[in-house]
Amino acid sequence: MRQDSAQKESMAKTQVLRWVSHELRTPLNGILATSSVLLRNPDATREDSAELLHTIHSSANVLTRLVDDLLDAAHLLGPAPGPVYLRPVPADLPKLLAETAAEFGARVASQDALIFITDIAQDLPRYVTIDEVRVRQVLNNLLANALAHTSKGYIRLHVECGGLSRLRVEVSDSGSGIAAADRDLLFEAFHRAAGSRQSHRGLGLGLAISREIVRGLGGHIGFDRERAHGSLFWFEIDLQPAEAPPVAPPEPATNRLRVLVVDDDPVSRRILSRLMNTLHCDVATAEDGQQAVSLAREGRFDLILMDCQMPNMDGFEATRRIRRHSQQAIYIAGCTANCFDADVRCCIEAGMDEVIGKPVDYSKLRALTESLRAARA
Repeated sequence: MRQDSAQKESMAKTQVLRWVSHELRTPLNGILATSSVLLRNPDATREDSAELLHTIHSSANVLTRLVDDLLDAAHLLGPAPGPVYLRPVPADLPKLLAETAAEFGARVASQDALIFITDIAQDLPRYVTIDEVRVRQVLNNLLANALAHTSKGYIRLHVECGGLSRLRVEVSDSGSGIAAADRDLLFEAFHRAAGSRQSHRGLGLGLAISREIVRGLGGHIGFDRERAHGSLFWFEIDLQPAEAPPVAPPEPATNRLRVLVVDDDPVSRRILSRLMNTLHCDVATAEDGQQAVSLAREGRFDLILMDCQMPNMDGFEATRRIRRHSQQAIYIAGCTANCFDADVRCCIEAGMDEVIGKPVDYSKLRALTESLRAARA
């Protein structure tokens, strides 16, 4: 009996590893194969190049989501699960919902037999204090789950707010529905329900992670067990009102920021510098923490993008020294590939103002520079 149990556990682990390998290699293939086409076709038209670059970018986003899910699973769903680390900030709730819906709508638009319906209440409070990243994550997970089970018909996003303080989000679809055998296992890690489409199967982590996040937010998540056709998933969380954030200056090109990019990897330094240049910033670079401390003493910077793991002096010690000796208020953002909650806490405890995980999201850099410009205005 014990041997049979061990054999079943071994087979289950092997199956999970196969799923993980398959799901990671699929977007990797999109990145490597497409970049190979670009490298070997220097005379490609502008339109062809743009299409290939879009494929690379889309595949990279898929890969990033998979890695984030695996990191969340290790922290939230492991043998000794940790708490959900939340970073509540003032957020524009209608904008958050509209952006998420638009991104998902673009994914659905290419599917002729499927439509995406949005039903977002007009009386939602505008500015609320929430963990915007985590709310987006749960919403994206529920939408992706609907897409995995729906090849034709509709996917519907319904959002309402009870008493302007309790947000309720519903994602319903006309898909294959939920088999009775799956209903008690839907929120278990690595469970992939029957009837999901092969090209959208994923790792089976989205619902399990969403459950832990919603619990961490003090809310509830569930699904309609009595639904005869398709499925309906929902979550509810309480909202706290927030004040409207300051408005950024309309002409950022005339309000340039001085930015120090600190990273021991030359590719990261080059790419981050190019990104910050497109955001109308004057950029200096440092290869390690020691150089960063010296440059911070010599020059005036509005923002430092600080890597954490570096030779000679790491980003934690560099941040502590800059905070100790600098007479000016410098915004320091940790820019690291170590994105576990414990790593984020180490960054904040060292004196960093926030953490931007690698691969870096351009929209986060843009939002950061806009907020810094607004604060200077």
